[in-house]
Amino acid sequence: MWTRRNNLAYLHSKVLRLFLDLPYFTISQSIKKANLEKKKSLLNFGSGPVQHYNLSFAEEMTSLDLVEKADFKSLQEMNDKKTFDYIICFEVLEHCEHPEEVLRSLSHFLKREGKILISTPLNARFHPSPKDFHRFTPDSIYSLAKLTELHVDEIIQRGSNLTTIANKIIYLFFYLLLKPKSALFAVLFMPLTFILLILAHLDLFIFKKSWGDDPIGYFYVLSQTKHDQKIP
Repeated sequence: MWTRRNNLAYLHSKVLRLFLDLPYFTISQSIKKANLEKKKSLLNFGSGPVQHYNLSFAEEMTSLDLVEKADFKSLQEMNDKKTFDYIICFEVLEHCEHPEEVLRSLSHFLKREGKILISTPLNARFHPSPKDFHRFTPDSIYSLAKLTELHVDEIIQRGSNLTTIANKIIYLFFYLLLKPKSALFAVLFMPLTFILLILAHLDLFIFKKSWGDDPIGYFYVLSQTKHDQKIP
């Protein structure tokens, strides 16, 4: 069901989400590319409903979210002695005014050989939830990792220049569609929208490594610092 908030995250069909929601699709694709080892525990930190993601690399999940129904509402509620093999933080850091403090706090709940999986947008509309503070590049994540004594194990680019263009056109299309005065224009705009969608998916499937320097965002795998890491 569509809502006037025009937020693709509310699509209930996984097939529709995979096709229409390119940020979601690129996160799902990045999880597969990361080739994560199956372990026991996972903390979902503020990533909202994740039932559409393939999180089979963890046997059990604990959730923490300020808005969605969750096991905990804050890190302070959790037992400091409880640690996790994986912590997922999908599309969250941009909403945190002090991301360094967030990462430092999360690292306290990470097992010695654990991983923090982070996705961040680079090209995304302004989406306060409740605030929207940042856009992160790989350089900024390297810097945050150094400050919080974490190690950047892997960086996966989410999509390409074409994916970014298609994503912006999709949001524009649904924005126009949900406004009575511009709905007709949206209908005329529909062929271009779906052509770009198809091209974006072909691009994501054909190219093993994303090209261009203007992706939708990035996916990062972080771990406890094993040695000094220089920012590239």
